[in-house]
Amino acid sequence: MASDTIASVRETSPLLPKSSNATAPRNSISSWRPPKSWSTALSLIAALNNCLWAGSVLIFSLYAPLFNERLHCRQMQINAISVATELGMYFPVPIFGFICDRYGPSRLSLLSTAFFGPGYALAALAYKGGWDYKFMVIAFGLVGMGTSSMYFSGVTTCAKNFTGRRGLALAVPIAAFGLSSLWQAQVVSRVFMDGTGLLLVERVFLFFAVSLVVVGLLGSVGLRVSTDGEDEEEEDDDDEKFWVNADTRAFLRDRNMWWFAAGVFLVTGPGEAFINNVSCPHYSFLRSY
Repeated sequence: MASDTIASVRETSPLLPKSSNATAPRNSISSWRPPKSWSTALSLIAALNNCLWAGSVLIFSLYAPLFNERLHCRQMQINAISVATELGMYFPVPIFGFICDRYGPSRLSLLSTAFFGPGYALAALAYKGGWDYKFMVIAFGLVGMGTSSMYFSGVTTCAKNFTGRRGLALAVPIAAFGLSSLWQAQVVSRVFMDGTGLLLVERVFLFFAVSLVVVGLLGSVGLRVSTDGEDEEEEDDDDEKFWVNADTRAFLRDRNMWWFAAGVFLVTGPGEAFINNVSCPHYSFLRSY
């Protein structure tokens, strides 16, 4: 009896190291995962890569004058294309947030390829064939959804992996997203020009259709949220009871969030309108001379 008691104490005592016996899980190649530091570093690189590519729609002002000249679109029709882009970027965001919480940012990055590829491909065909502006409305609506899904997949990955410094974790991918339009505008204005200095819009669209699909696929592989197994199981059990997780429910109950959302709703519009139409008065002024 004494020996049995001592054996049971040795098996259950938290102060003693666990003995390796037949009940211990076996290591296999299929269950191997890279160390957390490796996984976190790769996820950070993939997240920043997503954000550095996601802002292609912000150089819309480079195309707007050519829509007027090549497709004979009136200013109201160009604004309709711009509005479709904004609706695609902001209207389905709650759905994208739900997908990101439920299935992870990698699935959201994969979803962005289904928006970017067909969207830019349709835009290239519509521009080259001189189709009606309504096709551009559909195309840029898809591009807007691809922009939000790729952007939020990167931001969410950084926010969840670096909880200790969440301010910096959010600032870095947001800055990368802002810089994406800067480098893309420089590349487009230098590479995709013909001999007369005219922008080859259809080639730009095809370039983005291919490159953004590749970036989204890389993000679907590289974006990983590092969580402990026990915490992940508890979150999964809790999330199965609700449509959104506990953090999202707490966020939605916060009154300050709704005041902040109202402020963003009122402030964002003028900035977006300026970005989308800044080149049209300048182009008209140059054409008058």
